[in-house]
Amino acid sequence: MNQTGFAMKHLTLAIALAAFTAGAAAQSAPKAAGHWEGTVQYGNPPLSFALDLSRDASGAWAGSFSVAGSTSGAGIPVSNITATDAGVTFSISVGDVATFDGKFSADGTTLTGSASNSQGSAPFDAKRTGDARVAPPPPPSTALPKEFEGRWEGAVEAAGQRVRIAMKLSTGADGKAAATLISIDQGGQEFAASTVTVDGKKLNVEVRSIAGTYAGTLGDNGELAGDWTQGGVKLALVLKKMP
Repeated sequence: MNQTGFAMKHLTLAIALAAFTAGAAAQSAPKAAGHWEGTVQYGNPPLSFALDLSRDASGAWAGSFSVAGSTSGAGIPVSNITATDAGVTFSISVGDVATFDGKFSADGTTLTGSASNSQGSAPFDAKRTGDARVAPPPPPSTALPKEFEGRWEGAVEAAGQRVRIAMKLSTGADGKAAATLISIDQGGQEFAASTVTVDGKKLNVEVRSIAGTYAGTLGDNGELAGDWTQGGVKLALVLKKMP
C-alpha cells in the first residue's frame, strides 16, 4: 500500500472512531443533568419548585433546589444524589429531610415520582427546561465567640401577629459556628442554618432552606438587636439569651 492509501485508511479509521466516540458520549449523557421545573402535589396551590442537577468530570453530582417565589439568591443544597438511566433520587433538608424519588420518561424530558418526609408523601412531576444552573454552596461559617453561644429568644411582629423565634448558637464538630432556628409557635419546628458568621459584635445567620437571614449586633446590654429578612420582608428581631 502506498503512502496515500495508508493515510486514507487511517483517516477513515479516525473518522469512524470519532463518530463512535461521539455516539457513545451522547448515549451516556446523564438524563438527570439540567434545569428542571415542576410541582409537588401538596397544598393548594401545589408547591412549585426548580431543580438543578449537574455532574463534574469525576462523575460527582451536585445540585440545588429552589421553591418558587423564594427571594433567596441561592438554592437549597441537594444531597444523596443517585442517578441512573431510569431515574434519580435525592434529598433536601427543609426543617425535615425530604427525599425525592423519580423516574424519567422514555425521552428523558420529564420526571415523575414521589416526595416524602416524616409527615408522609406526595406525587411530583417536573420537566427539563434547559441547562443546569446549580447554585454555589453556602459560604463557610466562622468561629463562634463564647459570648454568642447559647439559646436566644425573641419575637417578630407581622400582620398584627406576634411570632416567637428561638435561635441556638453553638460550635460544631468542625470548630465552626452552627445555628438552628426554631419557630416556637409552629410546634417548635427547627431549621438548620446554612452559614453563621461573626465579625466583631455582628452576627449573620443564613437559613437557606427557608430563604431567611438574620443580621444582628450584640449590644452592651447583652442582647442581639437586628432584623430577620424572609420573602422580601424585613422584620425587627431582638434576641435575648436564655439562662
